[in-house]
Amino acid sequence: MKTIFKTLLLILITSLAAQSQNKHILSEVLKTSSNSELKLNLNNAFVQLEQSPDDNIYLDYSMEFKNYEVDEFESIIKGISTNLEQKGSNYILTLDSKHAMSSVVFSLESSYGISLDNAFATGEASNRKIKKSKDALIKMMSWDDAKAEVFLETLKKYKADGTTEPIDLNEVKSYSVKCIVKVPQRVKLNLQLKQSEVQFRYDAYNEIRCEGEQTTIRGQKFINEKSKFQLNGGMFKVHVLSGGDFMFKDLNKVMIAEMDNVSIDSEFSDFSIGEVGSSVKITDFNSEFWLYNFDANMGTFNMDTEYSKINLYVTFSSDNIAITTFGYGTVHYMNNLKTEIPPSRNKTSSKMMVIGDDNASTKNKIRLNSINGIIRIGEDFIDFSN
Repeated sequence: MKTIFKTLLLILITSLAAQSQNKHILSEVLKTSSNSELKLNLNNAFVQLEQSPDDNIYLDYSMEFKNYEVDEFESIIKGISTNLEQKGSNYILTLDSKHAMSSVVFSLESSYGISLDNAFATGEASNRKIKKSKDALIKMMSWDDAKAEVFLETLKKYKADGTTEPIDLNEVKSYSVKCIVKVPQRVKLNLQLKQSEVQFRYDAYNEIRCEGEQTTIRGQKFINEKSKFQLNGGMFKVHVLSGGDFMFKDLNKVMIAEMDNVSIDSEFSDFSIGEVGSSVKITDFNSEFWLYNFDANMGTFNMDTEYSKINLYVTFSSDNIAITTFGYGTVHYMNNLKTEIPPSRNKTSSKMMVIGDDNASTKNKIRLNSINGIIRIGEDFIDFSN
């Protein structure tokens, strides 16, 4: 008896032309007041948040299945649990699933296996990283969503003779999750997330409190000084971040096109930031930062880091900017020059380097406290071969 090779791919993709079955799961309209809070308890769930057209909360949860037998998709539906509670004008929505949830989930089946030979092809490796604009980062976030379709098309299935053939996408089993929650801007959001994904499809001025484990957050704009995010594992990608406190631990990717009035406390994460604005402070342990641009009216930007890699793109001749580094045990790379500051016996930070004209007339100042770290500075590119 042949063994079926089966794999699940959690990827975002446009719908395929095939026979489908739609299943409705939940639909509610909830009245709110100026003090209302919506709490989302999500475990292995996928939710899209949109702006409500009025002061009500709208819940609409459905799934679309393609090429699944009835008993197969009914088993998936039975693995989903939903619960909605009301406490005054506050609401708690709990979603849980025993199966993988994403915008679209594919099940690829082959009697002889799936070839991944071309699925992870990358360009030629380079030790030089080019400066990016904040708009380029936004495009990268959009491309990140769209690349799933390209990935699926690279897969091939093996035949009995060991050769491969393209996968017929019209025969692939898939199901799409459409869980849309429309919320008014005045409603506070309390997000408790585990192995889930939440996409904000609107400019959110809501006060947001979010705690997440192995979770992906995607957003357009988060604008509220009272917001607090605490994420452990996963990804965080947003176009604009204005106001709030953020704690990131072990995140695979943090992408922020522009930010201001933000406090970040992080460790073991990877950052790409398109533009740093005013009133930004970062405290970090052992992460890597790519800081591409600095707003013309940034003022003073402070980073307090330990065992971190900091990569900055600065044009000193036109940015009216100066960099002062403090700390010890840190290596500086700039203009093909390496400057190494030795460790401190008493572990006391002191001024290491001043780059640019740091005087009263300097409009923008970067203050980097780096202990046992690496600082790379470039204009149009950074060479990180060393």
